[in-house]
Amino acid sequence: MAPKSVKKAGVTPFRWATALLRCCVSVRDGDIIAGDLLEEFREEILPTRGWARAQWWYLRQVASFLPCRETRLALRVCAMWFAAFCAASAFSATRPMFAPGYGIVVFLLGVPLSAFYVARKTDWFGLAFAASVLLAFAMLGTMAATILSLHLPHPPMSNFWFPIAMSSTLAFLSALAGKMSLPVYETTVADALRDARQRTLPRSSC
Repeated sequence: MAPKSVKKAGVTPFRWATALLRCCVSVRDGDIIAGDLLEEFREEILPTRGWARAQWWYLRQVASFLPCRETRLALRVCAMWFAAFCAASAFSATRPMFAPGYGIVVFLLGVPLSAFYVARKTDWFGLAFAASVLLAFAMLGTMAATILSLHLPHPPMSNFWFPIAMSSTLAFLSALAGKMSLPVYETTVADALRDARQRTLPRSSC
């Protein structure tokens, strides 16, 4: 039997949490901070608190690096789209014949638009991508739970990789488009304000 120290050396925090941490800080700081947290996680927190409480501790450390204003904006946008998706799913469930089209439309609109809006408002690609992917997972999980609870015919659950891959691609492209559109938008607004200011200035007489 392997010693406990060897077993604990192979335990790592949630990978998605580490990826989120690296999105919140610079590349150089991300390597340093992630390394320090991993060392403390394995050597101090995990032996004394156990796996579950150690993971919770790590998640709290990652959350401390999230900027409050931008994170609240992303959560509000995702919560709005998720509420719309739940309302569409509930409406579909009350129909004589279940029609998932309403939820699918909200899904196809909500994931890319939330990624684009958050990236444009915060100028933060990582936050927009992560928030929209989490939104997609929440929507897909709700849809799967609805289908299974109503005992509706459905394709094999192994085929769910396709909507997951599609939603991740939509989130990536939309977040990238939102971030790239920000400089263009700022330049256009600056030019419009400068033109308006010049029109309002009194002209000097010759």
